[in-house]
Amino acid sequence: MTSITELIVPSVTVAGSRSWVPFTDLQAFFARALPVAQDALRSRGTVPAGAPIAVYFAATPDAVDVLAGFPVEPAAAHDETVQSVTLPAGRAVTAVHHGAYDDLGDTYDELHSWMTTHGLGEPGTMTEQYLVGPGSSSPPSEWQTVVTYYLPEDRVVAVPPAAAGAAG
Repeated sequence: MTSITELIVPSVTVAGSRSWVPFTDLQAFFARALPVAQDALRSRGTVPAGAPIAVYFAATPDAVDVLAGFPVEPAAAHDETVQSVTLPAGRAVTAVHHGAYDDLGDTYDELHSWMTTHGLGEPGTMTEQYLVGPGSSSPPSEWQTVVTYYLPEDRVVAVPPAAAGAAG
């Protein structure tokens, strides 16, 4: 069972390569996009502010609009090689997936179930941050991926005042 947390996430700027990618080509896209983003940032003297991250904006049954890159300081935003997006601070639901990507779908299923149970509906933007993954010397059983669903503010269910007082 995956531990799922609802929290307020800070604003984050991500610089990388963005494209519509068929689901079957995601691994190859990441293998190309992450080194390009890292090299572009390095050439400007920019150090990533965290582990590699993918930002998912939209999807069709066959493909996804994704940016693969690194968190950066806002001033390091983009140039002709990389694009950037700033995700605003706000409410999110997050879970850490432990293990290879083959069963990452199980973590997504648990997140969707949790969100439905808590009346949160469909998420907005989604991210995967690869804390430990293919670029490390760790075996796949030790990989860690943080999956975050950003909650559109109009879909966040407020806690009734009586329940909030009882919890405090």
